[in-house]
Amino acid sequence: MEKTIFGNTENGKTVFLYTFKNEQGMEMTVSDFGATLTNLWVTDKDGKARDIVLGFPSLKGYEINNEFFFGATVGRNANRVENAAFELNGVRYKLNKNEGNNNLHSGPDGYQLRIWEVRAVNELEHSITFALDSVDGDQGFSGELNLEVTYQLQEDAISITYRGNADQDTIFNPTNHSYFNLNGHQNGDVLDHVLQLNASKYTPIKAESSIPTGEILTVEDTPMDFRSSKRIGKDIQKNFSQLNYAQGYDHNFVIDQNADITARLEGDQSGILMEVSTQLPGVQVYSGNFLNDTPGKNNAFYPPRGGVCFETQAFSNAVNEPNFATPILKKDEEKILKTTYQFMTVN
Repeated sequence: MEKTIFGNTENGKTVFLYTFKNEQGMEMTVSDFGATLTNLWVTDKDGKARDIVLGFPSLKGYEINNEFFFGATVGRNANRVENAAFELNGVRYKLNKNEGNNNLHSGPDGYQLRIWEVRAVNELEHSITFALDSVDGDQGFSGELNLEVTYQLQEDAISITYRGNADQDTIFNPTNHSYFNLNGHQNGDVLDHVLQLNASKYTPIKAESSIPTGEILTVEDTPMDFRSSKRIGKDIQKNFSQLNYAQGYDHNFVIDQNADITARLEGDQSGILMEVSTQLPGVQVYSGNFLNDTPGKNNAFYPPRGGVCFETQAFSNAVNEPNFATPILKKDEEKILKTTYQFMTVN
């Protein structure tokens, strides 16, 4: 492992980068600022390494452009909470409103803006564990939450494991918010990437608020159907209300039960194939609709749809929707959640 200084925060705290490499040519860099994945180098079909995640060239970018959540660990609750409030055990909790009347990714004081403790490093296993203690009432949630996030660079994959326990019942629904461009982060949009999802259903949203209606609908005969591989851009411009509301894909897909693989994504230029797997029930597929020539690493500018996110999660607004399973972490119990991104090449 190589440890380097990333920079100093606005209040003078030093932030570090931690880089791991394996014999297969993969390289992973993470930061203790936001427990963030900043770089991920993967070898393409021609043996060339490409950095396939979007990010900023400096720490300052992550501090001031935090609405993009590039590579960040999101918590306590990923995605949206309608009217920024919910009820748990008969008590109503109010969160900060940071997307209209709603709460997005737990509010403006997110985990992506905090410096995490490095709890453990295992150079033999190419892994690092970040830890964060979130006090009772933090972001409006109940209970003191102890959260660990472990990144591991494997032979042909990276895994992200979340481990949480709390002294009161609370919401526990973390995710990672990396934007993937398998042609390389600087190589335009992902509309020609080929995507397949093992998801026969999705949760439609209410107009522009992006809050789910509570329904669970079939993807059949809609642009939401990725059960067979197709280009991300194939249907994204169709006059379909759900795509109009979100200006593209920004929807929770219901992962088919017993599916070993959640998603497959293939870079059209690189031949890099990524398989996402998780035991979580949903994945928010976000096609980077609101990137707008956003300045990124290596003097790149990220266009609209310059990357695609696979936010494995409990369903959006599950804390308020009786039709969805609420992601409750019980007092003094431990919950472990894991998502793996595996890579290979195709011609």
